Amino acid sequence: MSAMLVPPLILLLTASVFGQTGEREIERAPALPEHLTLGALLDPALQFELEESLRRRDYEKAQRLLVNEIENNPRAPRLQLLTYLGGLFFVDGKYLNAAIAYKRADAIEPIDDGNRFTLAMSYVLLGRRDWARPELESLERANPGEALYSYWLGRLDYDDNNYQPAVERFLALLERHPGHVRALDRLALCYEALGRNEEAVEHYKRAIEITESEPSPWAWPALNLGTLLIQMGDAEGAEHYLLRSIRIDPEFAQAHYRLGIALEKLERFEESAGALERAASLDPSYPDPHWALARVLRRTGDREGAARAV
Repeated sequence: MSAMLVPPLILLLTASVFGQTGEREIERAPALPEHLTLGALLDPALQFELEESLRRRDYEKAQRLLVNEIENNPRAPRLQLLTYLGGLFFVDGKYLNAAIAYKRADAIEPIDDGNRFTLAMSYVLLGRRDWARPELESLERANPGEALYSYWLGRLDYDDNNYQPAVERFLALLERHPGHVRALDRLALCYEALGRNEEAVEHYKRAIEITESEPSPWAWPALNLGTLLIQMGDAEGAEHYLLRSIRIDPEFAQAHYRLGIALEKLERFEESAGALERAASLDPSYPDPHWALARVLRRTGDREGAARAV
């Protein structure tokens, strides 16, 4: 880190923080460095305390230190401290505080693209897509070739049930970036929502083919295709793709749950119960596997086990 206390953005390929039929994904989030350097602008004792707090993941203490410095030291580098504070609030799950910090920084001087994107993601996580859209549109205008901003604008259209505009945006994005797996997957979800299942299947398969050749493949396209095939009455085909999703991510609770549903439809009840039990153990707060397991166990005559599942 040089003489700026601004968290850079890094690509995260983990699933689970953003609206995909129950899933959530944030593609980028602030990376907080352990070593902060502001030269003579930051008191060495304060810098040491901040670094120690970050090393211990004591984000609340780091936040208190930064807020105190911003509010009480007129010589403090407010822009840098506010943007860093915004990133710190974001990784700590305090999205409203993150947005406030970024907007205060933006009032001093326009924040850079990385911090503006994290501001937009804060709004999305707060459920304020209407606030996120202008920030993403501003980023897209400034970076017309950047797929990330076009993708997220398409995501906002999808989440607002504006499926045809989302389709057009994803198709335009894929003309420039044909291998964009998340755009292919989201386009397939749009087609599915529009009842255009054959087109959805085609684009899920393209996404699966591409992501399975990547160093860090993504389990969601195979799960989404498996789920659609269950709805289309092809439980056997669904099993094939759900197993592929599980091979990518063996601890993907939703894939085990959907596999249990497919196996139930194939009347392979013992295997179905095993998949559902695995899903429930991977995510105890996920209710669907418990209800499905109770149903499967009742069908096998195990009323005691069904009662335990409920």
